[in-house]
Amino acid sequence: MSKGTHIAPSIPDELISDTVFREFGKERKDPFYRLREKNNSRVIEHLKKENQYALSVSSSYKHLQDLILKELTNRVPPEDEGYPYQYKGWYYGYYYEKGKNYPVHFRSRQGDRRNPEILLDENEIITNNPFLSVGQIELSPDEKFLAYSVDLRGDLCYSIFIKNRQNGKVWEAVPAITSGSIVWDQKSKSIFYVKKQDVTLRPYQVYRHFLNESHTNNENRDRLIFEEKDETFICDVVQSSDERFLLVESQSTETTEIRYTSLDNPATLQVILLRERGHLYYADSFEDSWIIRTNYRAPNFSIVSLPKGKCHVKDFKTIIPEQEYLIEDIVVNSSWMAWEGIFDGSLDVYYITWNDLKIQKVTFSNNSHITELAYNNDFNLPYLRIQHTDLKTPATLYDVYPGEKPEFRFRRKLNFTHNSEDYEDKLIHVPSRDGKQIPVSLIYNKNIYKKGQNPLLIEAYGAYGISFTPAFRFTLFSLLDRGFLYAIAHVRGGQDMGRFWYEEGRLLNKKNTFFDFIDCAEYLKNNDWCSPEKIFASGGSAGGLLMGAVLNMRPDLWAGIIAHVPFVDVVTTMLDESIPLTTGEYDEWGNPHQKEFYEYMLSYSPYDNIPDAKFPPILVTSGYNDAQVQYWEPAKWVLRLRERNTGKNPIIFFCEMETGHAGKSGRYDVLEEYAREFAFLLHHAGLD
Repeated sequence: MSKGTHIAPSIPDELISDTVFREFGKERKDPFYRLREKNNSRVIEHLKKENQYALSVSSSYKHLQDLILKELTNRVPPEDEGYPYQYKGWYYGYYYEKGKNYPVHFRSRQGDRRNPEILLDENEIITNNPFLSVGQIELSPDEKFLAYSVDLRGDLCYSIFIKNRQNGKVWEAVPAITSGSIVWDQKSKSIFYVKKQDVTLRPYQVYRHFLNESHTNNENRDRLIFEEKDETFICDVVQSSDERFLLVESQSTETTEIRYTSLDNPATLQVILLRERGHLYYADSFEDSWIIRTNYRAPNFSIVSLPKGKCHVKDFKTIIPEQEYLIEDIVVNSSWMAWEGIFDGSLDVYYITWNDLKIQKVTFSNNSHITELAYNNDFNLPYLRIQHTDLKTPATLYDVYPGEKPEFRFRRKLNFTHNSEDYEDKLIHVPSRDGKQIPVSLIYNKNIYKKGQNPLLIEAYGAYGISFTPAFRFTLFSLLDRGFLYAIAHVRGGQDMGRFWYEEGRLLNKKNTFFDFIDCAEYLKNNDWCSPEKIFASGGSAGGLLMGAVLNMRPDLWAGIIAHVPFVDVVTTMLDESIPLTTGEYDEWGNPHQKEFYEYMLSYSPYDNIPDAKFPPILVTSGYNDAQVQYWEPAKWVLRLRERNTGKNPIIFFCEMETGHAGKSGRYDVLEEYAREFAFLLHHAGLD
């Protein structure tokens, strides 16, 4: 479709800025800088015009979008439920009522929905709000109160509500300034929560809120117990697995410090291990020791014990030494300990019993997969619960009694015919330009796939050490069953191959992430995995940065790009310490106030490096309330892309005006975004 068919919106003249940034002898002009004026009516009008333009451009394949939305909606079981988990004689679960967007949380004695006690119906919370995210739901130890946190804007700022379960009264205990975390004291007299800074939204203060129904929103009921003053750190509150301790975690990208106090009689916080730059650790309680996952002399982490009262690494006693895989989350139980390990793009579960410290692996016979710890809330249960999935197998729950084979409990319900034997999933390895082997997870429909002819959608993330593991997504089959090959590139920046994989994809190694992605796409093209003219790429947030970088580097390689909430104005954002996340991410991207990092970040920042080129069709999304990647980054990027585009392919931008970083909420509403994206892909692949 030519650019002349639909006229893309231009920024109003009064919003054109003469802003010039001068750093280290360089000048950067930003004529679109004023788009950050969030409450400016002309800015809002411009964003709405972008949405109208996007709808106009996509109108030619609206029929396909509607068809896919109907298809996806029909795949959602009208009445659905999860498998309940056991906790202190009760079974806790959730279910969806017919046609409802949000779940109902309940508990029962029988383990099913006979005579359930309704804890929280999310559909009653949202009322007329367009967005809902429930953070934590915590029953008080005496079971008289229920505390829960709610975000109604999508900006990750949660209000905390408390419900008196005896009389049904609900009140807002803390307004929308919290991280959403909640921990009760053992006497049910107070909750602990984390307050965010007003401007930067950095979680930095821990408060104890004392219950008093006649003093709602009264700050006199809240007592500050900790403040994290280092602006590169954030803090959180968690409860130890044995429920004896409040743990206050302070963490930056490279360093951890944890404090604790008794939940039976909270007092002054004590430090487990003082912060030392480069030392990351995570602690839990078991009898008279702390069980600690630590990277001390173990980049892939080890698990050690530390006697309570001791506070030095010299007192560590190794339980699990460093492994080839990265040791991730651990769960401590009265009779066993389990942890997750990631390597080669897959996640596995390992465990020991306290009577026998021999490492055992929960094994399934398939390629690229996720086996992860599920609900293990009860400290005294004799089994561990795990969840297993892969690209073609729905999430399946198993209980594992130590030394025994996994016992099947539940498989995610599907509302459509799905035969996993119709699909081929593979794990291949792609040589990078510097000699590394990059794992790539693949899936395709065997009945449709033809070597070298099918369109490809390749995705990646590649930042913060977050691994892009291969999970089953029922939505994906709308592409697979129309001929798409799907690939996950496990690029550097994640921890898919261990901690070193992350280290080689951050700071002054960041470009490895982009090179890896391009190398994977080139390999799949050159080895006849897909049609060389139909390679589509997608990524979100930091993965959106990846999309911007590879678009600049190789605009000729892609048949289309989808960039969700993309972090594309790297230097300007990281120089602005008033923006949420900035100071806490210097160890991820670098501190551009330092020349070496400034020059390196400037060399790949998508907004600052757009060439004059013939760009492929591009779909960009954002959320007006996004507190992680502000809407103005993609808004500016799209305008500059259009200025530099020497071709006629459309560049469209949807800004959801009532959501944030995660997009729409609700099990039905979120499908609208999938339908939009899949229709875009199928249309430009010539499959509509």
